[in-house]
Amino acid sequence: MNSPIAYVGGKSRLSKTIIPLIPDHKTYCEACAGAGWIFFKKEPSQFEILNDLDGDLISFYRVIKHHLEEFLKQFKWVVASREWFKEWNRQIDTESLTDIQRAARFYYIQRLCFGGRVRGRTFSASPDRSLRIPFPRMEEELFQIHERLRDCVIEHLPWQAFIPKYDRPETFFFIDPPYYKAPEYRYNMALDDYLKMADLLKGIEGKFLLTINDRPEMRSAFSGFEMKEVTLRYSINSDKSTDGRELIFTNYRPASL
Repeated sequence: MNSPIAYVGGKSRLSKTIIPLIPDHKTYCEACAGAGWIFFKKEPSQFEILNDLDGDLISFYRVIKHHLEEFLKQFKWVVASREWFKEWNRQIDTESLTDIQRAARFYYIQRLCFGGRVRGRTFSASPDRSLRIPFPRMEEELFQIHERLRDCVIEHLPWQAFIPKYDRPETFFFIDPPYYKAPEYRYNMALDDYLKMADLLKGIEGKFLLTINDRPEMRSAFSGFEMKEVTLRYSINSDKSTDGRELIFTNYRPASL
């Protein structure tokens, strides 16, 4: 199963590397869920919790879980339009919208923006790619997402509160924080935040796997944990891409690490 949205930092291409590294566990937690690619790709766990600081994202997940039928009504006659995109993207005060309106706005923008960005969004148009929003296929895809989220707890907490709240010996945390010094995120982290995250993870009872972009500061911040390097190709724009490395840190040693 694929994630229903494009979202900056998504782990679609890294999922085949990450999922085999996940240890046995009872409770599966994502502290910085984003698009939730690992959650949607892996087999369901006994207990599952998705968490993120992005209120629009969390509203979307909750609406798909609890109000899918009303959400779909928002899209029955919607078309992909640069003007609609600009209008909805300019609407900053999402707190004034209903939960369903807020979720629909978020989904529409993320579906049509380049690179899944949540800051500096631009309308993604290409002569060789359809911009239609095919309602029947969307309805089928989101019903599958609705079913997948049925037994999942959805939280909206800072990672500093989320990790201690769910830490148990049988808990596994997948942690995908914002890339270091990457401006595309809505909630960036300073170097001190990564150091505090590393300190917190040193003392947890459960197990964790963390992914981050390969920077000397990140190697230093999470030194002492097991580490794996992975090379990926990143899109710069619709025409260009470049190779980059990601780091995977764990507080356990997987057989394949």
